[in-house]
Amino acid sequence: MGVLGAALLEPTGASRTLRIARIDGETVHWASELQQGVDESMAFDVVLGNERGVAVWDDVPKDCEVSGVYLSSFKADTFGSPTPARVLTLPGIDADSPRLVVRPGGFWLFWLVRRPQETDYDARYRAEDIAYRWLEVVPLDDSGVMAALRNETPNNSCTERERERVQWSIRQSSTRASTRPA
Repeated sequence: MGVLGAALLEPTGASRTLRIARIDGETVHWASELQQGVDESMAFDVVLGNERGVAVWDDVPKDCEVSGVYLSSFKADTFGSPTPARVLTLPGIDADSPRLVVRPGGFWLFWLVRRPQETDYDARYRAEDIAYRWLEVVPLDDSGVMAALRNETPNNSCTERERERVQWSIRQSSTRASTRPA
């Protein structure tokens, strides 16, 4: 029988808490509580691997003006013992809407990145902010740590084109280049 879990955001004073629970039959065991800020986004994702579960969310890091992606992992069997939350995105990168996908040997972590358009226009005539947006992805190992991009995935489950896209995304986030390879 598989493991069933639940996660929810709960207001806690001047912040929010992501609460993670393990469900056994009719019993709910609240196990991990992950503190968040109070930015406008309530996006989060939680997945279970073989040994660890991973939770990701977006929030505005202290002393920053744009949001970043946070990650914490926890024991997959008890849903307890969460690691301290850490920011995975680079400073100054406006990232939000993180999503996780299980892959052989770990997880894929995706998020959206936004860069404002650098032109003058009359703000009275726009319905929303004009911005460039793209998707970035990084591989995580089975404990939720950023994995190196090597041919070590079981059965070469990652194609060469997928590997190139991941490498391009990582280079883009570190160099902030605006052109994409053909």
